[in-house]
Amino acid sequence: MQSAAAVVVEVFFLRVLSDGALAYRAEQRPWSPGRTPDQAALDLAALAPAAAAPGTVSHSTSWRFVPPDQVVLTYAVLPDPEPARAATPLIAAGVVCSGDALLPAPPEMHDHHIAAHAVRHLGYLAKHDPAVRAAAETQPDLWTAIVAYGERTPVGTHGEVHALAGARDAHAVPTR
Repeated sequence: MQSAAAVVVEVFFLRVLSDGALAYRAEQRPWSPGRTPDQAALDLAALAPAAAAPGTVSHSTSWRFVPPDQVVLTYAVLPDPEPARAATPLIAAGVVCSGDALLPAPPEMHDHHIAAHAVRHLGYLAKHDPAVRAAAETQPDLWTAIVAYGERTPVGTHGEVHALAGARDAHAVPTR
């Protein structure tokens, strides 16, 4: 009998830098039965709903399978509750897809792709989800950067998004 896949909860913490660019940091923890994945993400972020700052958002943004037997549930938490910790500027790499409508998992993906996907998803929610839209109103600099990044983020295979980013200077930090 084959055992079940291990489940990991991952949180990408997002922040806006002084120049208007976005940055992220990520943490993971194995999921423990008895806690919902939502609560596990809040635990990882050390956030209690009753004590969270106004405008704090925790949202599930994706999941992925990591061979040989791991399922990773990804959340975005913002603003980063620990802004003094090191973070990586979100370069304009883009959201990766497989290029196959029946097998959507990209064969190659890195943290900046996961962060870009989360930001693109959050940008959509800022316009269409009433709770996220209300939270966004309390953090206008952060959410302006999220919406702008999400609107200009390309989607394609790994090679395609890196070729597009290279054409736009892949190592430049996006600005508002």
